[in-house]
Amino acid sequence: MKILLTCGCRYCGSEAAHRILVASGLADALPSRREGLTAAVLHERMLKAHGVGRGDSGPPAQLRPGKVWEDLAVDLFLGNLTRASWGWADPAVVWFLEFWRDFDPQVRFLFVHASPQAVAARALLVGGVSPNQIGEVLESWAAYQLEVLRFYHRNRDRCLLVNALALAVAPDGFIRRVASAFELDLAVPARPDLPESQAPSAIASILVDGLLGESGEPQALYAELESYADLPEGEAGMSVVGWAPAWGEYRRLMQDLRKAEEARRLQAARFDDLVQWNVDTETALIEAKAEIAAQRGHIEDLGRLVEQSVSEWDAQVKVESDLRSTLERQSGELSRLQSEVAEQEGRNAHIVKDNEDMLRQLYAVQEELETYFLRCQELSAAVPEDPVGAAGVGQPWGPMAPVEIRFDLRGEVDGENWYYPEADGRWAGPELVSTLNLPVLGLGRYELQIEVADAMKPEILSGLRASLNDTPVSLAREGKRYPAAGLSAFARTWAVSLGREGKRYPALLTGQFLADDLPADGKWRLKLEFPGVASPADRGSDDRRRLAIRVRSVKLAAVALPAV
Repeated sequence: MKILLTCGCRYCGSEAAHRILVASGLADALPSRREGLTAAVLHERMLKAHGVGRGDSGPPAQLRPGKVWEDLAVDLFLGNLTRASWGWADPAVVWFLEFWRDFDPQVRFLFVHASPQAVAARALLVGGVSPNQIGEVLESWAAYQLEVLRFYHRNRDRCLLVNALALAVAPDGFIRRVASAFELDLAVPARPDLPESQAPSAIASILVDGLLGESGEPQALYAELESYADLPEGEAGMSVVGWAPAWGEYRRLMQDLRKAEEARRLQAARFDDLVQWNVDTETALIEAKAEIAAQRGHIEDLGRLVEQSVSEWDAQVKVESDLRSTLERQSGELSRLQSEVAEQEGRNAHIVKDNEDMLRQLYAVQEELETYFLRCQELSAAVPEDPVGAAGVGQPWGPMAPVEIRFDLRGEVDGENWYYPEADGRWAGPELVSTLNLPVLGLGRYELQIEVADAMKPEILSGLRASLNDTPVSLAREGKRYPAAGLSAFARTWAVSLGREGKRYPALLTGQFLADDLPADGKWRLKLEFPGVASPADRGSDDRRRLAIRVRSVKLAAVALPAV
């Protein structure tokens, strides 16, 4: 893929150069893929972002767009990725020469220049510039050409400098030179389309010479441009300075004026013929209007007779239509009432059936409630009045105390230093001690199981200390490790990057205790002490909580109970 950027100052003719290259086979740049930005709009936004206007005299230094503009440039290139060779023309390229040079090694530059006389003449003729502003035009031209020369000397292997006059006089030679220099597949069109000739008017050039006076600096800069140009003015075989070209152009203009006068005379004669034809036509039109007026009176008389007959017929038709409409309306109303009666009968039948079903269900529920009531009285009589065990420890369960109970911390908890529940547990924090109040199960040996869903740091879990009613309980870890071989390549890479290959969590902490050794104060109080807490905000998160571990559940299971 090859990219050709064509640029030149205003009134130099770079746009015409790009158009003839497009007609020869160079693809015009498409808008960017996502944003739909053309190259000109992209330049406009980059200039605005750097506080530069297109009308400024010239670049004081090359602009260096940032990363955002590079991404937009990439999107522009992606929009033209399928094209072998493409490009665009924009005078604003001069501010971003180094940016486009470094952006892609396939970018090439075509610089189009013109003489100061040609630029001034085009500014006066087509640019709406007054003679008092010619000095500003030449200052802008000089600043532009100096920046072009500076870049051209440093990057000659990627640049081509041509005179706009060569394009106007010998477009086929210009196309072949560009194709050869940049190794482009271009074909000279049969009729090159140059909507705006780049050859300046000889008469305008003579007048501009008088306007510019003896200013030598623009001429010296133009001479330097021509000395380095790959396609200078001399190769075009034409000069726009001097009286001979001006006299030739004057004669051509006089010939064009004579041809225009002859055309005007023919048009005047044709206009006279049309005026005479219009007079004849107007007479015939007046006679036709009189005939039409007579016919119109006869038609109006016939129309009145027809209207009278139609009115009588309409009256009869209206009476018949009203009777038919009344009959249809009454038939429709009768049908509607019959449908409503049928629907109401169906609804009544459903209501009767529903009432019978509900009555049967009510009888069944009443019988079941009576059965439950009798059973409840029997169970109440079997419960002893004193629910205290033989050892004197308060046991709210009585003789039906369970041997295993599990507390899910995703629900409500009776304790302190816990955050709100989450999908797989509840975080302990922000303090270093969290508690849970558990019911007394009875005497015997029990196993305490704490299911840990996650921990902020491994050392927080390893340094955890537990106690029941201030009696220490030694905990051992039964880790659930999942092999990384069962994960996808992306998940395995993520696990290794986090140090979680063979996951640390969830983890199960277990320990045993003897209920006989616990103080009998009517409840068991589980206390978890942590060596420290940490905040997710330390890792770049917006969460500023101070967390220790996330507990999913706590389980108490009987290992050995006293003999009854």
